Amino acid sequence: MEPAYYIRRHHKHNPSNQQCISVVVKHIKAPVDIVWSLVRRFDQPQKYKPFVSRCTMQAGDLNIGSVRQVNVKSGLPATTSTERLELLDDDEHILGIKIVDGDHRLKNYSSILTVHPEIIEERSGTLVIESFVVDIPDGNTNDETCYFVKSLINCNLNSLSEVSERMAVQDQRGGEIGVDEDRKERRTLQRKAAEAQVSSEEEEQMLRNLEKKETEYMRLCRAKTTGEVFAMKKLKKSEMLSRGQVEHVRSERNLLVEVDSRCIVKLIYSFQDSDYLYLIMEYLLGGDIMTLLMREDILSEDAARFYMAESIMAIHSIHQHNYIYSNLLFSKNFIFSTQGPFIRSLNIDGFLEIKAPILSSFNGHSARITSMRLFPLKETWLFRNETYINENVLVTSSCDHSIRLWSKDRCQRAFRGHNGPVTVLSDKLLGDENGKVFAIAGEDSTVRLWSHSSSGKRGQKSLKATLYGHEKPMLLVPPLKQLT
Repeated sequence: MEPAYYIRRHHKHNPSNQQCISVVVKHIKAPVDIVWSLVRRFDQPQKYKPFVSRCTMQAGDLNIGSVRQVNVKSGLPATTSTERLELLDDDEHILGIKIVDGDHRLKNYSSILTVHPEIIEERSGTLVIESFVVDIPDGNTNDETCYFVKSLINCNLNSLSEVSERMAVQDQRGGEIGVDEDRKERRTLQRKAAEAQVSSEEEEQMLRNLEKKETEYMRLCRAKTTGEVFAMKKLKKSEMLSRGQVEHVRSERNLLVEVDSRCIVKLIYSFQDSDYLYLIMEYLLGGDIMTLLMREDILSEDAARFYMAESIMAIHSIHQHNYIYSNLLFSKNFIFSTQGPFIRSLNIDGFLEIKAPILSSFNGHSARITSMRLFPLKETWLFRNETYINENVLVTSSCDHSIRLWSKDRCQRAFRGHNGPVTVLSDKLLGDENGKVFAIAGEDSTVRLWSHSSSGKRGQKSLKATLYGHEKPMLLVPPLKQLT
């Protein structure tokens, strides 16, 4: 069935003259039951909605009439939203909500979301349709309001697509292949699809210039065949050759093709002609950090903390794939979609692939290493001789639930205690000279303090404290102040 059939059948609204109405359609390469299992959880919208930080049920048992309160992530133009479940049909896969209160711009907002089976590339897929009606704020036009709301919905549905497709891959492979291998396989398929694209600049309708440099142009364009809006990066080949930047551009393209991260702008496809290389990338609406500061003037502590944490994770996502950003401009090279900050690659000589020789090889963890920190050797029980006063101890955490201390090219100590993967290490030692500890956090939602000066004698435990209270897995520990 065509989307128009389902829209006529299920998506019925009665807007007033001061309201706008529109619809968003998304095709997802995952079966209906997987997609519906995410959409149906009225009490857990954060499973796929990137704006939601927390959801608490205020009334009901997840049937019609149930009410939830949603907390929005810091830094966005909203804080809370109280929403009521208006429609629910598990057979037809229909869910409708209405916003009844909250601190946000969406007054008298109601939406209907339906999911329908379809075949995509000879496999079971899902057609998702979400329609809405909302008041037009004073000073805004119908088109401006619809554009804003559709941008939010598109981000939600894109996230729903990513989560659903990942679950579908895991189900199909029976859980035998981990998430990292699933992503690698998907990136390979995406790369083949991208390289198979045959395009030309004439197939893109130019809307406006975004940025211009000596060797490149960044333009906003619309695909004439589909109407989708993209960012086009146009690189002049003669300038790349004369400046010796061919390898830099190749590294940049390889990174965009190979890395599957929400923090790095996505490369849709690339093509070239005799004079130029073209990179077609997703267009992010939020502007860069400089635009944010000009608009807000001063950020609140919560907003600044949010943007800094997201920016650190974006840089970390590059480092995880053996790339470094050699000329990162914080005010220009971070741009925002409605999901948060993303690194963009506008600096042609920005990426350098790491090709350093291997100096040491540490083998001991039985699963992926999640964090690494260097601490002074003299502050640990490993210190025995003034000859080594300037040396460091490498501390690593891992998904095998352990922390290991490395010195002299071998593991000197292993700590175990978490009931899940250890995700983060503190960047500083805490405490006084006689009892320094370091903090680690894990997916079991606890923080544990481990002694760095324990000699390991009988009765002298390394684990000094376990801190409880977090409701979610710990994924990021900010820099810690020295405590005494």
